[in-house]
Amino acid sequence: MLHVLASIIPLGIGSILASPIIFVVAIVLLSQTYYPKIKWAAFFLPALIVSVLATYAGYVLGHTITQNSNAIVIKSSTDILIACIFFFLAFFSWFVKEKKFAVNKDAKGMKILKWFIIGSIMNGTNFNALVLVMAAGKEVGSSGLPQLVQWLLLLLNIFFYTLTVSFPFFLILLFPKHSSAMLKSISLFLKRYSKLIVAVLFFVFGVIFLNRAFPFV
Repeated sequence: MLHVLASIIPLGIGSILASPIIFVVAIVLLSQTYYPKIKWAAFFLPALIVSVLATYAGYVLGHTITQNSNAIVIKSSTDILIACIFFFLAFFSWFVKEKKFAVNKDAKGMKILKWFIIGSIMNGTNFNALVLVMAAGKEVGSSGLPQLVQWLLLLLNIFFYTLTVSFPFFLILLFPKHSSAMLKSISLFLKRYSKLIVAVLFFVFGVIFLNRAFPFV
């Protein structure tokens, strides 16, 4: 179990760092004057749904590989493919600028459907993070651990991805006086360094998966 945790925790942390815009939008929604928590909940739900689907897709892939008679060959091929995707994303993350997303802090009304749709689009197109989520699900699916342990690890993976949206909420809930300064510092850090960190993480993950297919260490 520990070796699987050692695999999925870095992938989970990577999925958080790969979602800075989603994190910022969650903070802005919670800082609005009108119905902040309702808007946040409408924005959070798509993140939960997308993370569940991506995690399960990765889990099914990993489980299917282990059940195949040519599991070793398929696993090596899959690891090579994942490594190539990670190398591409490392290049993509470094050279492509992330789109800015503006939110009106004084917008009136609940607009639940609006924020559900925006959340669905932003999370559904958050490819950098979703690749990491699916890779973690694959690790669990191919681990051979007891079913209950696998489900707990999958829940942990979902928790990591949704933390991008849920963390500001819990921070404001627990530390209402100091949360604003803390969230501002975290948001600034992500804006400045997430691009570099994510690019490096993708490259490292690419090397790790390539090493699994062609052991050189």
